[in-house]
Amino acid sequence: MKLSTKQKVYASILGLGVTGLIVDRVVLLPQESAAQLAVPVAAAVVLSTPVIEAARELVSASVLSTSTVSIADELDRVAEARGFDLVRVPDAFQPSSSWSTGQMETEAPAPDRSAVERFKQDHTLTAVMVTESKGYAIIDGKFLLIGQKMDGFTLVAVGDRSVVLESTEARVELTISELAVP
Repeated sequence: MKLSTKQKVYASILGLGVTGLIVDRVVLLPQESAAQLAVPVAAAVVLSTPVIEAARELVSASVLSTSTVSIADELDRVAEARGFDLVRVPDAFQPSSSWSTGQMETEAPAPDRSAVERFKQDHTLTAVMVTESKGYAIIDGKFLLIGQKMDGFTLVAVGDRSVVLESTEARVELTISELAVP
């Protein structure tokens, strides 16, 4: 029977594993461990009895095995020992009063109607052009790109027949009127 390369590799790995196990158990085993393996099982149990007894004493002396006190009782005992007034302890899940100013957010101030009306009266939108990446407007014969300013207002949006300009106080929309088209 012929072995394939894959089977030869598996056989080699298996052989190395078995060889390593034999070397570990026979050659590398310390003399003390070999002597302990030779002791009969009954003697091993007898030798370990003092260890078991010591472990039982530790468990019986521990707080967990002799105490039936609940966590709440233990917390009450600690609070009493440290002098905590549990009635005045704040809710741990309530945000601190220093986190909030006590004021609700208010709406933005009402726009200055006189500035908006004045801008609408003083300026006329004559043309708009919208491309995939930019918007252009012609206001009073001046060419504006989005982001450019005119009289304190910044061009922020260009539509099919309108533009939106904003200032720090107000927002205004200009539309192309039929009178503006030559």
